[in-house]
Amino acid sequence: AATQLSSECETREPVSCFALGNLHLEGLGVLQDQARAIGLIQSACDQGVADACTRIGQLYGEGIAVARDPSRARAYFEMSCTGGDPHGCRALDGINP
Repeated sequence: AATQLSSECETREPVSCFALGNLHLEGLGVLQDQARAIGLIQSACDQGVADACTRIGQLYGEGIAVARDPSRARAYFEMSCTGGDPHGCRALDGINP
């Protein structure tokens, strides 16, 4: 699966980049590489994958693979909510201003 996702990601399939990023984050079927994971998930978010914005918001909110940054988490949750991901909207509701 990782080989296929990598190939699709290289051809600018942002959903595949998001999925590959999650594999690298957890080390599932690939070497765990949190820096690469963040880059892939960020790229997917930048290309409009709303659930990727939710995921990176969660990472910043919890301080997983990045320094905890509630302001950045809020910004990503806003992007994901605007992009149509209800999980991002719920996460946004859970962050104190």
